[in-house]
Amino acid sequence: MEEWKVDDREFTAALQEYMRWCRKNLADILNRKALLIALAIFRAIPKASKTAIEQGLNVIGYKISVSKKTGQFKKRKALIGGPLIFKILNAQRTRNGEPGLNNKAMAKAAPREVARRQAAVGSLKAGMVKPIKALAAATQQAASIEQTPRVKQVGFVGIAKDGWDPISEFGYSMTSRRSDGTSYMDPRVSKAFQDAFNAETASMQEYITRKMQEKADTINAK
Repeated sequence: MEEWKVDDREFTAALQEYMRWCRKNLADILNRKALLIALAIFRAIPKASKTAIEQGLNVIGYKISVSKKTGQFKKRKALIGGPLIFKILNAQRTRNGEPGLNNKAMAKAAPREVARRQAAVGSLKAGMVKPIKALAAATQQAASIEQTPRVKQVGFVGIAKDGWDPISEFGYSMTSRRSDGTSYMDPRVSKAFQDAFNAETASMQEYITRKMQEKADTINAK
């Protein structure tokens, strides 16, 4: 599995100074900062549009069935109006050393591929759900996030506890797969991580500047 680490040097320096001015205990500070960063990452990770998937794969409609009991309509398999998805599937099979699909097999595989891609919408975000829920519970903070698909890979989290050396940590374990089967970190996710750390660094620096000014004003007023 490919690993990637955020550049947190400026964040660490700002956090050390921030702790001098914030009156909360260290474990609480770390857990709250971790939650803010995790939420920012979740919100920044892009989510594909089902409409965009349909347009990209030339979906022109769906077969519809009607329930005899309720009379409700239900969307069934996709109807494909162009050859792009057929080329994509056969190209994947060629790279894997597998023979191409004939017309009958392709007629079954293409709608399944559309359904698979639509079901995966939002899965990139799923790696942050576990850390957010755990950190929100630990800090007793509300953290409303949208529902994501169930995935096998989930993020991990460690909650800081009161003591001499508290540590709050979380990780994102969702990886994408290349056509040759190797895994990689989606660059949009790594950007979301770095941007979230940078934003929280700026927030702490602003807080420190404000507190320093307040102290200076108090001294000058005497």
